[in-house]
Amino acid sequence: MNTPLVVWRLHDGRPGHDSQSRGLVAALQRRTGIHCHDIAVDRRTCSIADLLLRRFTPGDPLLRPDLLIGAGHRTHLPLLAARRAHGGRTVVLMRPSLPLGLFDLCLVPEHDRPPRRPNVLTTRGALNTLTAAGEHLPERALILLGGPSKHHGWDAEGLQQQLRRLLAGSPGVRFTLTGSRRTPAGFRERLPAAGIGDCRIVPLQ
Repeated sequence: MNTPLVVWRLHDGRPGHDSQSRGLVAALQRRTGIHCHDIAVDRRTCSIADLLLRRFTPGDPLLRPDLLIGAGHRTHLPLLAARRAHGGRTVVLMRPSLPLGLFDLCLVPEHDRPPRRPNVLTTRGALNTLTAAGEHLPERALILLGGPSKHHGWDAEGLQQQLRRLLAGSPGVRFTLTGSRRTPAGFRERLPAAGIGDCRIVPLQ
């Protein structure tokens, strides 16, 4: 019997980041046996000194990792410190704020325009915990609106034009639309007046 893969999942408590790393762990579990430790991190978890001195105390009582997985800026330094102190390979989700070359593998959504590098794998969208289940209904579709970020601005008029084109080009499809925490306040409420009233608009809450 194969020895389970030991995974340390470092998480910063943010739901979006948590969903991404949980999604990767769940996908690994569907393919092979794994033993996963969840480690909560924040700004106080470790410092540059810990990295230089090969210290990562949250991992001291745990099995040595094969993989160290993290999503979100606050996991980046702890990932590197944990690898230096305990071994294993680092897998960072989303484009890291530290240089890409510091990590063994970077899973970066294509909309972040990642560079071509041997340690960068481009994904279609961000990873999550959802899995395909049941039959897809071609007459129904879902639109999830994001919002501005440090990588992307927000063009309300341009987005409204894209939504109008999408609806006009999809006759017979019933759309449901909702936003995210990043969607600017009031944007969803303005859509019917902008000619985008043919879809069901649902509040994020």
